[in-house]
Amino acid sequence: MTISQVWKQSNVYDRFTSETLVHGVVSSILEWNGLKIAFMGLVEEDWLDTLGTVDKNNIKYIDYVETADRLSAELRDKGVDLGIALTHTRWHNDVRLASESNGVDLILGGHGHEYGVLEVNGILIVKSGSEFRYLSKSDGVKDQDGTFKYSCEKIATMKDLEEDAEIQQSVKGYTDNMQHMFGKVLCHIEVALDGHYAAVRRAECSLGNLIIYAMLEATRAEVAFLNSGTLRFDLLHPVGPLTMHDLLQILHINDLVLVVEATGQQLFEGLENGVRNYPALDGRFPQVSGIQFGFDPNGKPGHRVIAETVKV
Repeated sequence: MTISQVWKQSNVYDRFTSETLVHGVVSSILEWNGLKIAFMGLVEEDWLDTLGTVDKNNIKYIDYVETADRLSAELRDKGVDLGIALTHTRWHNDVRLASESNGVDLILGGHGHEYGVLEVNGILIVKSGSEFRYLSKSDGVKDQDGTFKYSCEKIATMKDLEEDAEIQQSVKGYTDNMQHMFGKVLCHIEVALDGHYAAVRRAECSLGNLIIYAMLEATRAEVAFLNSGTLRFDLLHPVGPLTMHDLLQILHINDLVLVVEATGQQLFEGLENGVRNYPALDGRFPQVSGIQFGFDPNGKPGHRVIAETVKV
């Protein structure tokens, strides 16, 4: 069984070219064991706000349930037996897809950082977590009445698993070039750095303070902002030396640090944007330095920051 390595993107289009985002394939059909299995790729609209290189005004977004229904009907007409949705949405949107769509049989979801399996409306939703810590093996068994029943096995990607030789060799080519850097000690920390998503994406935290203070020191700026979704560690780093390898685990994405001039109003709006979805773990919560603020988590989104508490 071979699956081509291409992006599946079914519900976001470029307004100017009418092509799917990243030229993704809208759907594909895999024939296996006498069955035709279809795949589609669906994202939630809020995800578009996280794309720093894409202007949302240039994008046409189609609701993922609407898209799933349309594609499912088209694919069934082509003789498809099973429809699998590959999603990049949060839990509540995967639940909505399972509850409202017609024709989707299995949902394999990303975007959520915690492992979980949930059956909704007879449809299995599988979230395999983050950082490649787990794999999921989903089995479908066809009953005599033609319907399928699904089960899921959680597999921890532990060191005792046999590595794929080809992939191991490819990775080695990169790590060998960086090995001399990994052990370099950058600093010694006196308190544990909490990198768990539930901590960094909802409040000021020790890990966020370390990174944001370093940004302020390096740039000599007066105020520093960092969206907490940049911190990808999801572990507790113990007291002791912090190495380059540790830092690369924390900062997976090589984002640029920019120094810009901003008005007080712009800073205020940035804070509002950072807490508008609290307590959702969507990565926009701001880790800050050089500024302090308070907010009302029960306030209306866009009106949560308490102006009297903002101090630079």
